[in-house]
Amino acid sequence: MKKTIMLVLLFNLYHSVSANNGSEYRLAQLSWLTGSWLDYPKKDKVFETIWSPIRGSAMVGMTRVIWQGEMVYYESLTLMENGKGIFYRFDYFDKKQGYQLVDTNSFRLIKLEKRKATFVLVGGNDELVLEINADNQLQGSWFDKSKPESKPKIGYKLKKVSDL
Repeated sequence: MKKTIMLVLLFNLYHSVSANNGSEYRLAQLSWLTGSWLDYPKKDKVFETIWSPIRGSAMVGMTRVIWQGEMVYYESLTLMENGKGIFYRFDYFDKKQGYQLVDTNSFRLIKLEKRKATFVLVGGNDELVLEINADNQLQGSWFDKSKPESKPKIGYKLKKVSDL
């Protein structure tokens, strides 16, 4: 009898953990990202992100960094909902590489709060957190989860300048 109860508990625990894969979330719950966001971290540097409204089960956007009047890199951003959850993909293009594709990263949404979304790197442990902070800024942080106490590998805070 004890073995049966233990097996049932383990079965239920396994299925409750595996069922929490992010598929219960809907893209509409991330609509707070929509808009144009800016930061001027240095006198001659501009960091800009734009997220479009949801259309066709996706939100698309872009990030670009302008330094001394020239675009030094940009990213193509996509948030897409499918039957397996919500995925965030960004493709990175760098001026030094002739604006050819340098890197692609895909993250899966694993946790969603009111204005905070946590994604995990597909095939990895890194986490990406997008949130509206106490100063009403869009804050993005990429954490290397192999170093739990470390600071974000990438981080930014952007002020919303317009709705789309």
